[in-house]
Amino acid sequence: MCILQLVDYKTAPKLSCVCKLTHEVSGRFYIGRTVNLRDRLRKHWQELLSDAHKNPKITRTYKKYGGNFVGLAIVTGK
Repeated sequence: MCILQLVDYKTAPKLSCVCKLTHEVSGRFYIGRTVNLRDRLRKHWQELLSDAHKNPKITRTYKKYGGNFVGLAIVTGK
């Protein structure tokens, strides 16, 4: 497992992986998989900012605590 501290999705690598995204304040986390980490993180932010995210748990956490998602752990990847 590798831990990345991301300030912006633009700094994320373009890799296929399973990742864990943790919210700084609440401690809640999301585990997901993607074929392009950078694009997936960008999509998460766009959906949260436009109030169109399809995951109700991520949406509730974002609305209650703000956008302090940090501590991206790459669980598997190439």
